[in-house]
Amino acid sequence: YDSKNLSLVVNPFLSKLSNVGSAQLFTRPDGTTYTPVPLLAKLETLGVEIEARAKVSDILTLQFQATIQDPKSKDFAIWVANAPGEADDTISRVPDGVADNNPKLTLAATAITKFTPQLELFGTVRYLGDRAANRFNTFELPGFTQVDLGGTWTINDRIRAGFNINNAFNSEGVMSWGPAGGLLASLDRQAFTPARLAADP
Repeated sequence: YDSKNLSLVVNPFLSKLSNVGSAQLFTRPDGTTYTPVPLLAKLETLGVEIEARAKVSDILTLQFQATIQDPKSKDFAIWVANAPGEADDTISRVPDGVADNNPKLTLAATAITKFTPQLELFGTVRYLGDRAANRFNTFELPGFTQVDLGGTWTINDRIRAGFNINNAFNSEGVMSWGPAGGLLASLDRQAFTPARLAADP
């Protein structure tokens, strides 16, 4: 939809990815490392992207973006090392669930003010929703909000100055993680099961 003061785009989507895998790193009795053959699976996401822009007045424009989605993982499995070496490695199936590190909700809202033809200021509020920590959905990485500020000053036809302050209020958000238990354990997030979490919270 497009009019003089309002534009709106709604984009529904279905994403299907196959042959998705990740490498795991194990050790042999002599201390050398090896990577078993990756186990492949599928990701399927149904969702909608929304973008809107509204001119509220001559000096104020509002923008909005949202992604609402339902990310699913299917047919995943992991290798379990057991004792050092390849001989007793086994495969453990992962229950189908929410795709890891994929938020169900992402939002951004921006206000743009143009006090003069030369000076434009903006502020953006972003939200990244909760995400499954791994394919076992052992726990969730919490959602968080960030505020960005900035502006541009058009000095003349050839020179324009701009500034950005990202995360202006120094908010904190978890983007990644690793389980305890040494270097190799910390690299293998997918093997961190709900049972391991329950045994050692």
